[in-house]
Amino acid sequence: MQKLSLSFLLIALSLAIFTGCGKKEDPLERERRELAERLKGTKVSLYIGFKVALRGLPRAQMTSASNREEREKVVESANTAWDARDLYLLGFDLLSRESNTDTTAYTAETWSIGDYWTFAKEFYELEKALEKVDEDEFPTILQNLQPVYDVSTGTQSDFAWYTNSHEHALLAVLLLASQQAPAELAFYEVSLLRPAELEDPILVLGSYAVRSAVFMKEDYNYLSEYEATMYLSAVDVYRDALIAQSAEPVFGGTNANSDEQKYAQYHLPGALLRGVARYRIGDEEGSMEDLGAFLQDAETIGLEGEIVWAIGAYVSLYQEDNARALSYLGKLKQSEVLGNREKEFVTEIEGYVNEREPGKAMNMIFDKWFMGELVVKMIVSYAGDVDWHQQIESTGPGKALFNLGDDLVEEYNQIAQYVTPDGLAKQGEALLEKGDELKEKGKDLFKGVKGFLQKDSTGN
Repeated sequence: MQKLSLSFLLIALSLAIFTGCGKKEDPLERERRELAERLKGTKVSLYIGFKVALRGLPRAQMTSASNREEREKVVESANTAWDARDLYLLGFDLLSRESNTDTTAYTAETWSIGDYWTFAKEFYELEKALEKVDEDEFPTILQNLQPVYDVSTGTQSDFAWYTNSHEHALLAVLLLASQQAPAELAFYEVSLLRPAELEDPILVLGSYAVRSAVFMKEDYNYLSEYEATMYLSAVDVYRDALIAQSAEPVFGGTNANSDEQKYAQYHLPGALLRGVARYRIGDEEGSMEDLGAFLQDAETIGLEGEIVWAIGAYVSLYQEDNARALSYLGKLKQSEVLGNREKEFVTEIEGYVNEREPGKAMNMIFDKWFMGELVVKMIVSYAGDVDWHQQIESTGPGKALFNLGDDLVEEYNQIAQYVTPDGLAKQGEALLEKGDELKEKGKDLFKGVKGFLQKDSTGN
């Protein structure tokens, strides 16, 4: 009987082990699931609200509304997607501010606590509807900026070639570069990018590069590796078209004359992104292969700079060439781009090399913050060199759109501190601490917070 019981126990244990192994989630699918969850929260809904307000305003009436009263009339009479007066007025003023037609600023900074409370109630009533809105059914922000700007300056811009995909890519780059924007906003923009559906090879590559960099910045390294692999595949698919491009260097290099140099300058970003991503997921062999290809590409096109020196130092340490590694680190310390914090970091790495502790030095080079900053700077610079990006930036409405990115994030952050559940709770506590005359408002706010927290238990 004891033997029979022991046999059943062993069988049950074996089944549990094999069943558990069978249920192990693929890391790429796990990151996709986690990302999808992050895109469901209040942060993204609020951003969608801003975007639709900016894109859903009636262009024909916007050009003649140059003051607060006229703008209010336009918003009140507009057949908008939903009733969100404050969002539309903020959107109206953002467009007017960037196109130099603003006369009376309407910003979230000037709101009273009552204004925020009213807005929060309005927003939460709309939140579920916002999650279902397809913002690409509306004109792009640039198309809404264009008539306002052209009327104010007496010029006429032509953006017939400009699409939703261009705008999502552009805003993703602006958000990636921003120090103030929540990561969810960049995730949202890249989630709307479909690189494989685009026709322009340069835009396809730029979209994959931005997606990979956005995921890398927030430690979604399997997603980053996947997008970098798609980038490298696209480089091979479009090889002939890329080589047929002009001989103008597009990535900071000095040589783009031969077919080999033209190919290398487009291959380089993908090798870098995938090499870093593979290092982070523990694929040392794959990482070294990609990083070696990156350095070879950099040499081919005559590229120098911080990221090249950092990767060069890492590869040299891996190859046990400490003298060469120190040479690269010395160049980093002389960089005019790096700040004091980064240079102190490099000095610490040098110390480990001199003390013959290459493992610690290599780990520091690939520190999430240090390498992440260098990669993001490089990809943002890369996007800035792309032809369509330069075409936009060279026009009045285009410059306005670039400026709008910072102001949009500023307005977003100002409102988010009152609208997100955590922010509402903090504001309610602050009111209760201010005295008896504000206690009733604080109690009202807490009542609302309870309802909001039930709708968004994640705190996003």
